Amino acid sequence: MSADVIVSGAGPVGLLTAALLPAGDAAHVHFPADGQGVNVGMQDAVNLAWKLVAEAKGRATPLITGGAASYDRERRPVAGSLAQNTQAQTALMTTFTPQGAAMRELMSTLLARPETNAHLAGLLSGLSVSYPAPDAGHPLDGHRVPDLHLPDGDTLLRRLRVDRFLLVDFTPAGEFDELGSPTVEVVPARPWSRLAAALVRPDGHLARAWNTADAHQIRAALTDWGAPDSTRPPGRSLLPLTKGRPPPCPSPKKRSPTSARNAWPASRPSRQTGSPTSPRS
Repeated sequence: MSADVIVSGAGPVGLLTAALLPAGDAAHVHFPADGQGVNVGMQDAVNLAWKLVAEAKGRATPLITGGAASYDRERRPVAGSLAQNTQAQTALMTTFTPQGAAMRELMSTLLARPETNAHLAGLLSGLSVSYPAPDAGHPLDGHRVPDLHLPDGDTLLRRLRVDRFLLVDFTPAGEFDELGSPTVEVVPARPWSRLAAALVRPDGHLARAWNTADAHQIRAALTDWGAPDSTRPPGRSLLPLTKGRPPPCPSPKKRSPTSARNAWPASRPSRQTGSPTSPRS
């Protein structure tokens, strides 16, 4: 396990080995500053959950099992950044030298600037995290989608589900309604960022965005991300086991009545007198 854990001050090495997929505090060890570990840990789980669902249902594609959008490739840099900035916070809070005092005074000055506050708020909350786009696409690819208000009164993030993508249709005539499926919900929306359509992953990040698009382009993206309700094409499993699935966990041993009785302490209070008495044999 230790070889796959990102430790503050150590180089990141990986978040996927055999049947082990560490997340949260099991994946990164660092100074507990500002609740960042909680935020990053929850996002680890959300990133991993929908990929495990895709794998379990047989539609995980190579892009998410071992490619640019795999759990390790997306979350390992985030864990490394977490370890680095909590290390900086540790130095800021625990360096009691004249240099440390000067550093804290400088930070206080910087924190008075709104742009610095906005940057640090995104960093500490994890809301500024974006993932590298798998290919040269739209500049918004990989970014977290905002909670857009929808024409039906709902909001976009409330429509997220672990087992489906959202295809947000910004066209006035609803041109992409026909692309809905059990794994894709087509969501009509008001214009945003001059987009014609956007494919939103189950974790709220943009898989693909298009300023102009046709159904053929969107179908190709759905296939790449495993959104169509079809069998997963051959590719590397999310759990790269060398000898099949792991053996089932052994059932807990049942204790016999005799062993349970003999597990009592050598003496216990008597119900009548409260004095110690020997247990029955």
